[in-house]
Amino acid sequence: MEVPPPHQPLSNRRAYIDLGVISLLTIAVDGARQTLSYSGRPALADWWYLSHQIDRLKALAKTMNNRESTRGVRRLYRQRRLRVHQFVNTTVRRAIEALWVSGVSTLVVGDLTGILANTSWGRKANAMTHNFWGHRHLIQRVKEVGEEYGIAVELVNERGTSSTCPRCEGDQITRRGRLFKCRGCGLEAHRDTVGAVNISVVFGGRINGVVVHPVEVCI
Repeated sequence: MEVPPPHQPLSNRRAYIDLGVISLLTIAVDGARQTLSYSGRPALADWWYLSHQIDRLKALAKTMNNRESTRGVRRLYRQRRLRVHQFVNTTVRRAIEALWVSGVSTLVVGDLTGILANTSWGRKANAMTHNFWGHRHLIQRVKEVGEEYGIAVELVNERGTSSTCPRCEGDQITRRGRLFKCRGCGLEAHRDTVGAVNISVVFGGRINGVVVHPVEVCI
């Protein structure tokens, strides 16, 4: 017997989601003039703090006992993973609850599965992207919580969405930090907002305009 979800969509709007590290979820909604950015900074700061504690204990164990791991190191690894997962779970639930209230019935999510496997940005960025981020867990939670609210989730290839101008479709782009600038038409915008808006362009979204900065939501 198929059990219906506890909630049903209130309307038929679409939301387009760009996944990231600094901005965990950047969301553009059909008909909205402002994007939303759910910040990942608190979890990232906590993750780096525990990572430094792990490195300190591993170095101590190596010096004193010539061991790579100890009970304390394994405990910190578990604590780090659980705390990140808790933050992701809370963020995704609050975001989808807000989208459900606004009448969203479909989430179009940028998927980096095939892109991340063959990409390297340096030691620190790789650590954040491949170890902290856990994008598969993030996508899975979006699917699961979306299902609770009767919201369909569609995954799309995200390649090129942050390196193409949504206004002129040019690729003469400068990116510095979170700033996106098109040298062709002069558009300046938040990099993750551009990603979310470009996902909407692929699916014929009704986005009214690109703003420089999204509204940041901190959990």
